[in-house]
Amino acid sequence: MTFTQRVTIKHALFTARVSYEKNLATAQAMCAQGFTEALSLIDYWEKAIREVDDARDAMDALTAKQAA
Repeated sequence: MTFTQRVTIKHALFTARVSYEKNLATAQAMCAQGFTEALSLIDYWEKAIREVDDARDAMDALTAKQAA
């Protein structure tokens, strides 16, 4: 994998995580205002953030393996 490919993937993961965090904050604010329907959104965005973190960790492991 080239350096450019790694940077592109890491940037996409970072951008996704920031977006997901904003969406999670919005869902939490909705719950705080009494919209209990937003509870499922909180679960969804928390799971999405974990998946992005897992993908980032896998990318870091791949980069380390290629460097070795």
